[in-house]
Amino acid sequence: MILNSRRRDGMKYRMRRRGLGAVILALGLLLQSCLLFGMPAHAADNVFGNTDKLDLSPSEDLIPSHDGSDGLADGYVMDSYHVDVQVKEDNTYEVKETFAAYFTSQKHGLIRTIPTTGTYRREDGSSSSFRARVTDVRANVKSSVERSNGKVRIKMGDAGTYVYGPKTYTISYRYQLGKDTLKGADEFYYNLIGTSWNTTIGNVSFQITMPKEITEDQAKSLGFTSGGYGSGRTGDTLYQIKGNTVQGKLMRQLKSNQGFTVRMTLPEGYYTYPVDYSLFLVIGLALLGIFVAVIFWFIFGNDRKVVESVQFYPPEGYNSLDVAMAYHGKVSMSDIPSLIPYLANEGYLIIRDKKRESGGGLPFSGGLTKNISFERVSHYKGSNESERLFMQGFFKSGSKVKHSDLKGSFHETCEEILRQENLHSKVKEENYTNQEFLIDAILLIFVALISFVAIFSGLNAEGASTLASFISGLIVAAIMSFVAVHVAGLVRIGGISVGGVSGLSIPALLWRIASSWIFLALIFYAGKSFLSSLAGFFNYFTGGLLLRLLVAITATLIIAFFMHFMPKRTSKGDEIYGRILGFRTFLQTAEKDRLQMLVDENPQYFYNIIPFAYVLGVSKVWMDKFKDITMPAPSYLAGADRGDAFWDYYYFSSLMNAVNHDIYHASVTLPASDSSSWGDFGSGSFGGGSGGGFSGGGSGGGGGSSW
Repeated sequence: MILNSRRRDGMKYRMRRRGLGAVILALGLLLQSCLLFGMPAHAADNVFGNTDKLDLSPSEDLIPSHDGSDGLADGYVMDSYHVDVQVKEDNTYEVKETFAAYFTSQKHGLIRTIPTTGTYRREDGSSSSFRARVTDVRANVKSSVERSNGKVRIKMGDAGTYVYGPKTYTISYRYQLGKDTLKGADEFYYNLIGTSWNTTIGNVSFQITMPKEITEDQAKSLGFTSGGYGSGRTGDTLYQIKGNTVQGKLMRQLKSNQGFTVRMTLPEGYYTYPVDYSLFLVIGLALLGIFVAVIFWFIFGNDRKVVESVQFYPPEGYNSLDVAMAYHGKVSMSDIPSLIPYLANEGYLIIRDKKRESGGGLPFSGGLTKNISFERVSHYKGSNESERLFMQGFFKSGSKVKHSDLKGSFHETCEEILRQENLHSKVKEENYTNQEFLIDAILLIFVALISFVAIFSGLNAEGASTLASFISGLIVAAIMSFVAVHVAGLVRIGGISVGGVSGLSIPALLWRIASSWIFLALIFYAGKSFLSSLAGFFNYFTGGLLLRLLVAITATLIIAFFMHFMPKRTSKGDEIYGRILGFRTFLQTAEKDRLQMLVDENPQYFYNIIPFAYVLGVSKVWMDKFKDITMPAPSYLAGADRGDAFWDYYYFSSLMNAVNHDIYHASVTLPASDSSSWGDFGSGSFGGGSGGGFSGGGSGGGGGSSW
């Protein structure tokens, strides 16, 4: 169909001869043609039958002035702008733009900005968002491509070269929109010229090639609008439909921030889309990882039923750290201060309270660290490596130690003790199978792989570059691996993951899971700017990517849950665990008569058991049972009256609270989430027309400027 305004002259001549009635009839037919095809009053007689080719060459009348009258604030105008769009069956557009610029001042070149996110806004008031992927960007001049904030920025030109006068640029790119968002139908709604150009544009022409022949109904729905954003102006477009192609041109100039938009309604299902198997890959990897975790747990982590036996003492030959290992499956930083009363009971050190010795009050009055000191009685002579390390590091500065002497290097001693206990201790080797390192490594690889594939495939499918998707995938994989370590309760020692925490309570484990969700939310929120600049991560955060991420997070937490219970006890480990369970039960339920009998047999019984009550989390219950039991002062407290039958229980509680406070805070260097505060000593806690659109209302478009 060719529209030709020159036919007006012929029409006027005939109307003069046929009179007023003929004039009215002709105008009526002309108006009908305009309304039918959404075009100005230049309609051809036959929409599909005319085979004449429309002349798209630039018109001198539409070339912007180069003398400044058309507004040259940015030092250039566009003499012509041709857009060629090939629409594919999967709603992907192969776009080629050719624009002839005229520079009135020296510039390096042009910047073309293409939006990848936005909103379709239609004449009927409906709207829907779109998210496109721009790939295969090419230009006929030196150029660079940047992606950020939902836009692709093509910078054409050379910083070392200036241009002046006429210069023609050609760019091409693939614009992938994915699934059509219009309900009940499909559509082609595209901004041929965006509303963000900052100059005058003349001689706008276009060619649109659809994947199928254009039907009469589709031709009737075809419409063009021009003007500022939201303009519904029509009647300025000459166009021709032939087969599956629409050719045309805009018969006016576009001023700064004016655009040119086309819309055509298509039948539902017009576009067909290839199946995206990457989501199935993520789900498959997640299910496989969970399946492997369950199998590993069933084989290596499903402990046999333990027989609990009543015990009045801990297992023979076990110190407090050994009991922590046998019960929890690991030794934590919060367990280390228990070595103070344990080694004091063994006769290696004494505790001095300057205020008590001078007749003062409770040790916490006047400051914890001010009054308490420790004195070595003898050098360590035993064979336990952790005890040797503790004595060596604790008294590194001399035989008398204050809290201030521990600052700086004592945490290194504690780290070394943790390494020894969790990696090399004899108790660990005897009580637990040694497959957990390999199992943890395999499961963490699954976590990292699931997370990486989820982010990489999601971002790549939404339009991020391969490099940016790859780097973002690695970052998220590292974050998710850390979350798995946190939830599983693995101890971080010198960068090594060791041992699960089989003794962690279910509420504590659930808190770890909940806190991991909070952690992830904070991480993604705090990292928004970084990730956006890196890969446009949040610009691509659509349903597909969000679903992949949720699958990865869910799989990570489930796998970590099974990792938590993974260490499996040996036969001897079952026996020792049963004895410790019985011992712990006794500490919680022992009656006064039985305790009195044990104190009569061993006056230091209460103090001998204190280190073990700490690591088993029952110190408060244990101490409360001795409020009314007469017992002497501990043998390791200097200056105490050991003959005092009414030993002050409350003094001892506050004293040990101060001691543990000092030692713990001198040793702690791990994050709060990896260690538990001792807190209170007795707490026991450690853990045509418009076509239905308007100017700027479609996808694509954007704008540009000079630089």
